[in-house]
Amino acid sequence: MTSGNVEKLKLGNKLAVLGGDFLLANASVALANLCAPQVTSSVAQGIADMSEAEFLSLKHPDRALPQDLWDRTIYLQSGSLLAHSCKSTILLADLDDQSLLDNSFTIGRRVALIYA
Repeated sequence: MTSGNVEKLKLGNKLAVLGGDFLLANASVALANLCAPQVTSSVAQGIADMSEAEFLSLKHPDRALPQDLWDRTIYLQSGSLLAHSCKSTILLADLDDQSLLDNSFTIGRRVALIYA
């Protein structure tokens, strides 16, 4: 790899990180504007879980994972954010029903497993 290609690769990596930071900042502002701390906390947990999934996939680069670890990885990669988003719709609708919150979370988690 030539030094010019290395520099382009470094620039591409920096732009990717900055782009991700920009998207995360905009999403955080939009969440804050909802004035719903429970929703902000729930979605933030989903985003944090996605980050954890990236570290988990680096730790286990092989695709032959035991079922429980595969389930956990899929949940962290996409299921958590989808589950927390489903739960957040109930919170935003101001429906005070714990079983509805739990069921919406479960639906989001299971849909992610279906599409994995």
